[in-house]
Amino acid sequence: MFKEIKELSKKEWILILSLFILSELLILTSAGIGSFVPSSIGQRHNVVQNSFLNLFAQYDSESYLDIAKNGYNANYKEIGNYNHYPVYPLLVFLLGFFLSIPLAAFLVSNISFALAIFFLYLLLKKDFSISVSQKTIFLLLFFPTAYFFSMMYVESLILLFIVLFFYFARQKNWFLVGLFGFLASMTKAFGFSLVIPAVYLYLKEKDILEGWNIKWENIKNIDYHCLYVLAIPLGFILFLSYLFYLTGDPFIHFKLHSYYSASLTFPFVSIFHEIGLLQKSIVHGVFQGALYHILNVGLNFLFIFLVFLSFQKMKVEYSLYTASFGIILYMHESLESNLRFFLLFFPVFATLSLLSEKKWVRYLVNTCYIGFVFLLILLVIRHVNYDINYVSIAKQIF
Repeated sequence: MFKEIKELSKKEWILILSLFILSELLILTSAGIGSFVPSSIGQRHNVVQNSFLNLFAQYDSESYLDIAKNGYNANYKEIGNYNHYPVYPLLVFLLGFFLSIPLAAFLVSNISFALAIFFLYLLLKKDFSISVSQKTIFLLLFFPTAYFFSMMYVESLILLFIVLFFYFARQKNWFLVGLFGFLASMTKAFGFSLVIPAVYLYLKEKDILEGWNIKWENIKNIDYHCLYVLAIPLGFILFLSYLFYLTGDPFIHFKLHSYYSASLTFPFVSIFHEIGLLQKSIVHGVFQGALYHILNVGLNFLFIFLVFLSFQKMKVEYSLYTASFGIILYMHESLESNLRFFLLFFPVFATLSLLSEKKWVRYLVNTCYIGFVFLLILLVIRHVNYDINYVSIAKQIF
């Protein structure tokens, strides 16, 4: 690791750092603009006392902060806060011994964001050219929902764990592979899917797997390192066990998901559900809702298309991760959170970066990202105010 860091050129340091700072400044500035939105238009919740940090403490952040302050309990909004995983609020709680809980949450998210981008660049350089690696970072940083990396959410932290999982897998450090896989599965349910590429990489490293053929005569090569791989889903299992200890119901986590329209169903049913919501919005003249559903459906179809392309261009372990994660993602009954979960599919962004080497694709992607940056600004302003009806504002202005 230290050798790779030392080998980074000054130009690489400047470019990656500049992209990260520019992304953060865009998000922070947009949040600052959003702070001037009057309460008659926005619906910002007063979650924390500090007016600046409160901008980053909307939606699910409130639940994470409650866990960090009060632990898991049934009193939160009279339904309990059992639907979120423990690693992020635990880190916030520990840092909260030295800082306020809201500041600790903000720092955990943003420091994780910086580290995730840095190690992702190191990982990408192992497989791709410098230009493709840098373009991938750009595409990720300025995706419309990239602002979640700066909010008091877990996206930056779990991306860090996922990236470190693959980074140390390349170095065949199975202890750290197991550790970061374990932490990922205790940060978000999707982390559980890392066990699939981990098993593949382990069997391949032990010369048990060649292509998709098992070399049974080499089964004897299995050693104690397999225990680290098998430890990955234990993070998820331990969380369910803790919920059983607290509530007597290990599946209360999933039951609460139904309250937030995040119940599990058959794969891809959520797409038809979203199309139905789009039709209702059009019929009832809810224009902002219609625009949102069009964006959601469009980006989901684009994402699925890029996932299939990534299977042709990415390493097998990345494809296994993308496929298993994607199946879990589309087993939810709603597409409500998909746009932010796309941020964790770094192989898809790498695929788009590879495709951009073709001139016409590059022009198309660059044009789309001009719109994406504008959309990112609007979404940040909307998020820090909990919700804004842009259509109503436009009608008042024009």
